[in-house]
Amino acid sequence: MATAQTPAMADIHSGEHGHDQASPGEIAIGVIIGRTSEFFDFFVYAIASVIVFPKVFFPYLDPLNHVQVELLKKHRAELPEGEAADEQVLRGIQITINGISAGLRNSG
Repeated sequence: MATAQTPAMADIHSGEHGHDQASPGEIAIGVIIGRTSEFFDFFVYAIASVIVFPKVFFPYLDPLNHVQVELLKKHRAELPEGEAADEQVLRGIQITINGISAGLRNSG
């Protein structure tokens, strides 16, 4: 069963709608504008992912990260050449790593 074309549909398909066919330069400009706006979209989302989302979705990570950084500083400061690391500091680092990974696993 064939459908009849309306005059408007015939104009669209034949390019006789009062406009010439798009030149390669016009197509290139449209592609550049589209890609630029898409890049801007991703850029804004990336900035929000870094700045906003961690504080909103993972509020407990910031204090835990500070504890972990302080423990790592203490671990590196106490280690002269050839000496063993303090077991309590290493255990604290492991606990903070486990806490962060457990929190991320449970929150999606």
